[in-house]
Amino acid sequence: MIRVLLVGHRGKYAAVVQNFGNNPKWEFVFAEDKKHGSKIYEEAGEVFDIVVLGLGMAINHSQEFYQEIKRSAADKKMSMPIVLWISSLKHSELSALGFYAANLYNKFIPEDTECLQQQIYDAISITLEEVSAVAAKHYNRVSIERIKEHNYVNCDLFLKLSESKFVKIINADEMFTPEIIDNYRNKGVEYLHVRLEDYMRFSDFIYSSLKSKFKISAGNDHEVVHKDLEMTSFVLETINNLKLDEETVKTLHEIGHSSIQMVKRNPSLKQLLEKAQQQKGYIYSHSLLISYISGTIAMKMQWASFQTLQKLGLAAILHDVVFDNERLAKIDNLGKIDYQNFTISEVNEIKKHPLLAKELIDKMKDLPPDVSSIVSAHHERFDGQGFPRALTGQHISQITALFIVAEDFVNTIFEYKKLDRESIHQISTRLKEKYDMGNFKRPCEGMLQTLNEML
Repeated sequence: MIRVLLVGHRGKYAAVVQNFGNNPKWEFVFAEDKKHGSKIYEEAGEVFDIVVLGLGMAINHSQEFYQEIKRSAADKKMSMPIVLWISSLKHSELSALGFYAANLYNKFIPEDTECLQQQIYDAISITLEEVSAVAAKHYNRVSIERIKEHNYVNCDLFLKLSESKFVKIINADEMFTPEIIDNYRNKGVEYLHVRLEDYMRFSDFIYSSLKSKFKISAGNDHEVVHKDLEMTSFVLETINNLKLDEETVKTLHEIGHSSIQMVKRNPSLKQLLEKAQQQKGYIYSHSLLISYISGTIAMKMQWASFQTLQKLGLAAILHDVVFDNERLAKIDNLGKIDYQNFTISEVNEIKKHPLLAKELIDKMKDLPPDVSSIVSAHHERFDGQGFPRALTGQHISQITALFIVAEDFVNTIFEYKKLDRESIHQISTRLKEKYDMGNFKRPCEGMLQTLNEML
């Protein structure tokens, strides 16, 4: 049984909890205030899996209660329960209290958000699911863009109508016209689905098609960019659907090798950046740009070994592998999230994606060391306000720091329409203020040197 302690306004919590109904899998316990909550928590002897606090509480009381359970866990050498904190505190204040570092599943709910009770319900629901580790998946999704250039595929294709209902729209090996696919695309359908057991055959079919399509000269940089974007798209989709086989790893290495060769040829980096910015698909072009930029920084740092460039290239391709939502992929700072426009579920997905990507990478054979550690920490920051583990600068390796600087730069250039002298100066100033210290100093210098050469 999962036990949940709710500290604060009982009436408001009760209105949320009643939506869960009676379920023997969990129990909700109420405490009206800090004093009552402390008594229940101490008498229970660390049996609560989740603590929800802050609703109807004075901010100092909720902080004191949080510190109590944190001290209790430390004194007893036990892990903290998951804390869902309803508060007006800022992201920097929560980070200073060690809130995000204490438990990866901790969740912040701003008390001034609209539909607060719905947000609380969603946070509890998500956390109950995380604790009980419920996961059932019978279909893998595939981008409709993956289908449009074919007139048949080797397995049945399904349209998702709801979380539990899928309808078959195309039979295996059945000829279909582009108009059929365009009809769904025009209705806003981004993904079709294949059965879990069919996905390996399907991805082999798509992989073979891409290989034959891109037998092009390596000397044309714009063609290489286009090829790499297509192959990156395929690899991310394949890994996200858990096809972790030799062909996937081989494709990754091909992309990494292509990026390495392009960096070493040192073409006009500015021109390539602007070219990739224009390509369709933020996640794919974003990943490819990080590969180019991180490799360029490494060369400025005299780190141009094949192994280093390969690690950075592979980490770039894989760092957002679990995302298919570009809106979520663009968030790189929890403190800047507008909770009026993002659900608790979406915030949780953003926060956890580096670790989920690491789990996928760790299952893959023959990838070089450091790739998964770079990916798991690519949203950490020198000041400890990153995620998911709120690491500080001294706990971030230099190769990961290099990757972080490269990704931050790439995130920034997507905010600019063009890279002119003024924008390059603005970006340089911001990066220097943010990263010119500790393990980040040399990567920052390499990035600044690269930017200076664009002027």
